Amino acid sequence: MAIYTDDEIATLFGKCSFNEFTQIEQAQITVAKSQTIAAIALIVRIPDFGEQVERTVYLPTNTGSQPSNYDTIADYKGNENIPALLLQHTPVIVTDLRVWEDTEAKAGQGDDDFADDTELTIGEDFWLDGRRQTSGGVLISDTGILYRNARWSPTPGTIKVTYTGGPSAETMANYWGNLQRAYALILKDIYYALRRESSAEFASGVIKTGESIGKYSTSGKHVSDIAGGWGYSAVGSNVPTDAYQLLSPFIDVSYR
Repeated sequence: MAIYTDDEIATLFGKCSFNEFTQIEQAQITVAKSQTIAAIALIVRIPDFGEQVERTVYLPTNTGSQPSNYDTIADYKGNENIPALLLQHTPVIVTDLRVWEDTEAKAGQGDDDFADDTELTIGEDFWLDGRRQTSGGVLISDTGILYRNARWSPTPGTIKVTYTGGPSAETMANYWGNLQRAYALILKDIYYALRRESSAEFASGVIKTGESIGKYSTSGKHVSDIAGGWGYSAVGSNVPTDAYQLLSPFIDVSYR
């Protein structure tokens, strides 16, 4: 779900359309957009900014030789020892949660994946961190962390989870304006940092590997890559204070 279109972003900077930015400015805006989304997603745990819906995920995901840090909380020994899985969309509705573990499964693509006898029992085989009851009587988890009595299978796609998670439609509707204003603040913060401190690198077509740009870091990409928005993330803890406060309804559980 897009928070702003490119032309709407242009109006934040006093322009009528995105095409009014120079090529270098467009590349910088693209970097800023990518880092802004990453920062907000880290803070409010709604990666695609979607409403609360039922989801099916296959975990852990594969990032080369070992499971992804994005969906696991692990103390790795090679490819082993995953004590916890992290569901990305919170809060998680406990009553809608189902989990299967099938060490031979292929992310639901095998004919015999996740048979009935591979389903796990909450409270016996695994448990959900951060459980509480809302004022409306709904049992939820604010963290979305799943702990196994033993260890979760480390093989990608061998754990299936169906769950309902994410902010409610009411929360998204009531505080969408907050999300937009926070996005604008973070975007401008990153963009102007890029303009101030990296104009020479952008002009030459290269940002140096590992160089810090203001509060945000790059991983060393050519401008052609930057224009595609690849490879960048933001440090959510360093966002402007005003932006963090605007995101409070998505963070503070008392709003839910």
